[in-house]
This record gives sequence, C-alpha cells and structure tokens, in this order.
Amino acid sequence: MNLEHIHLIRDRELACVIDLMTRFGPARPSLDILDVGAGSGRQAARLAAQGHRVSAVDVETSAYAADLSFPVSMYDGRVLPFPDGAFDVVVSSNVLEHVSDLDGVLAETKRVLRADGIAIHVLPTPVWRTWTTMAHGPWVVKRSWQLLTGTRRRQRQAGGDSPEHAQHRASLSVILPGRHGERGNVLTESWYFSRRWWSATFRQNDWIVVHEQAVGLFYTGAMVFATRLHLEVRQALARALGSATRAYVLRPAGAKGVLVSLPVVGDN
Repeated sequence: MNLEHIHLIRDRELACVIDLMTRFGPARPSLDILDVGAGSGRQAARLAAQGHRVSAVDVETSAYAADLSFPVSMYDGRVLPFPDGAFDVVVSSNVLEHVSDLDGVLAETKRVLRADGIAIHVLPTPVWRTWTTMAHGPWVVKRSWQLLTGTRRRQRQAGGDSPEHAQHRASLSVILPGRHGERGNVLTESWYFSRRWWSATFRQNDWIVVHEQAVGLFYTGAMVFATRLHLEVRQALARALGSATRAYVLRPAGAKGVLVSLPVVGDN
C-alpha cells in the first residue's frame, strides 16, 4: 500500500467534508465531531487541529489499530459508546460500504446526533468500481514485476507497507478481482455504489439527503500509478471519466429547517 498516495487522496476528500460541514453544519465555531471508522485517526487529527472537539471510533479488526496518529476508541461496530445527542456532526470516509448491519449503524448515527446535526459520508461510486476492475490486470502485472525484481521487499523494508497489507496485496493468488464491500459481487457492486441505491437506503432509514456531490477526484483501488498522477491530473480525469467518490450530507427525517439541495445530474 502506497501510504503517500492514500494520504493525498484522503486529504482531498477531507477538504470536501470540511467544506460541506461549513455549508450545511451547525453555525458554531467549534463542533463536536464523531469520526466513524477512523482508521489511524489521521483525518480526525486534522479536524481536531481546526479547533473542533473530535472523537474517533473503529472496530478492533481495523488494519490501523497498531499505528494510530490520534486516539481511536475500539467498539463492537454496532452500538456507538456515546450518549444520545452527543455530536454536531458524524463523518465517515469510505466506510459504510464495508458495514454489514447498515440499518443498525445508521440508526446509531441518528441517535448520537443533536437536533440540528448532520452526517457526512464519503462513498465510492460505480466509476471507482468499474475502473478498479479494469485496472486489476495491470496491477497483477505490476505486482508480479515487483516481486521478481525485489521492489516490494525494499518497499517493505523502507516502511512503505504494513506487513498485513503487503502480504495480502502481493499475493499472486488474487488473479481475479474481488468485491470491495459487503454487498453484491465484482459485477453487481456498481449498483450498490450508485447514487440511486444509497439515496434509497438512506430514505428507508429515515434520513433526508440534504445535499450530495462528486468529490471530483479520479483514482482506482489498484493504485497502478499512485503518486505518479498528481491531484491536478486526477481532478481533470474526474471531469472526463467521473469521480471515484461521492459525498452525502444527511439529516434525520423530521429535523427542523431542512433544506434539500437539488441533486447533480449523473451517477458518479
């Protein structure tokens, strides 16, 4: 795993989240924020650096549990360890697609939100699924070459990959691409990543989609080019090929003063 590449991508997605918090969140200079599925806590730390009071949680099986850059509380993935109405904003980044009990997590998110609070979820799109599948072949070729030349071994020795991720991603037994999330398969997963599916799922769980937009960055899960493609290039590619992720701003149904933004055309 190229951590520099991941950090650049996640920083750009976090900038989108911060903008949406400013536009749609409670009008308070300092907010109580919960980061669900916080991983290493890097994004939580950046939110805290802006003066917000941030709590972060993740499950014990998180691949980042031993490499934290911010205090992250481990929980059972079902019941959030916080009282009712504890937060102004709940955020997640590329998390909900991995949740099997989605109804339960969305209900818990609603429980810990204040009356004027919002939830912001960044999620992969069908564009990400399609291009990740197409890039899998080049990824296998690239990884094979790295194994043959010893490049991966040198990267691991330099600290560029955790042992768990290195072992998984370097395995040549993964010849065919697999699904990324908890629903569908590599062929049907695009449907479960679509705006239509997520919007319907949020509505069924009594959430109102106040606003949703493409993050405006193109990348794949294969990371064939990684940092060789600068963010400016990835932004230009997103305009032509579609965005890899989409951000959804939600309020619980029945919340006062809810203004719903008109959706953007397209299913990126």
